[in-house]
Amino acid sequence: MAAARRGIHCRLMLDSAGSVAFFRSPWAAMMRNAGIEVVEALKVNLMRVFLRRMDLRQHRKMVMIDNYIAYTGSMNMVDPRFFKQDAGVGQWVDLMARMEGPVATAMGIVYSCDWEIETGKRILPPPPDVNIMPFEQASGHTIHTIASGPGFPEDLIHQALLTATYAAREYLIMTTPYFRPQRRSAARYLYRCAARRGCQYYPAP
Repeated sequence: MAAARRGIHCRLMLDSAGSVAFFRSPWAAMMRNAGIEVVEALKVNLMRVFLRRMDLRQHRKMVMIDNYIAYTGSMNMVDPRFFKQDAGVGQWVDLMARMEGPVATAMGIVYSCDWEIETGKRILPPPPDVNIMPFEQASGHTIHTIASGPGFPEDLIHQALLTATYAAREYLIMTTPYFRPQRRSAARYLYRCAARRGCQYYPAP
């Protein structure tokens, strides 16, 4: 809210079901009064139960700053020491990545698509400014932004993982909570091939 008051254009889009407590609290109105655009994504109500799938939720967790810095991952806005204390489990461990460069523009495009679906307004980010990203060409790093959901091919992420595995020459590090290749799948075959040609394989949980 402090950023909005000093003139920064702030947008906040949250899933209706997952953030029901937030939308019922005073915080949503307080943020709107401070100048923040707050959007309730994939609204849940009785009529929509019969017209739309309720299991399709907005799971994207992204922060875009000035079309140059982007954060994505599973960083929930909660103190892990106090989350689900009565559940009998350990602290909630999240992983979030910070990225700089044109990838922020790519993520902004994904965000703008979701924003347009909910509001009808197009907010495409401007092209990246090469003057503030001179390190991009020299860094040698490649980042792909791959979106999933309705309207995208179902095996898009799977194909991207296979392509990355096939191209790996030194090491392969994978971090995903939804990964369970079948016993005779192409994925397992490529992982074995990568290991045999000397790649170090780290399937992080």
